[in-house]
Amino acid sequence: DRFFAQHGAVAYYWILVGFFVIDPRWSYNFSRLIEAHAVDTYGEFVDANEEMLKSLPPPPIAVEYYLAGDLYMFDKFQTSKVTELRRPPCATLYDVFRNICDDEEQHVLTMTACEEWVAGGPAAVRLGFNTLAQDRYEELVKGTAEGRAAWQAWGDEVNE
Repeated sequence: DRFFAQHGAVAYYWILVGFFVIDPRWSYNFSRLIEAHAVDTYGEFVDANEEMLKSLPPPPIAVEYYLAGDLYMFDKFQTSKVTELRRPPCATLYDVFRNICDDEEQHVLTMTACEEWVAGGPAAVRLGFNTLAQDRYEELVKGTAEGRAAWQAWGDEVNE
């Protein structure tokens, strides 16, 4: 299983690279569709097995990932504005699967923002990326008149 999963991930990566070379929107759209399918699949699984999942403890690796230490910028790379540290519940296996579903939903939002941005829309600005993402966005666009205008529009929107 691990062999197929690892090699499948490499194949998926190169498919996305190929799509990106042709048109970045293809790559982002394909990723968004995969992530949206994951949201649906996890959501259906959690709904269908809620009672059983709530009776089972979470695996230690999930507790470590969601509750301990540095979560590899868990709070910094979110599409929506993060105002405080996020530590989702992780008391049962239900919580673990719900957290995974929520993570996949964040990936859908991120891919949607990337699609819109590549298409010429200031999605990153409209969605109000958090401070780290704002810094990256500023670095990306500060050299162009369009980028400065988009950045200024975001600042005006935030200050309203």
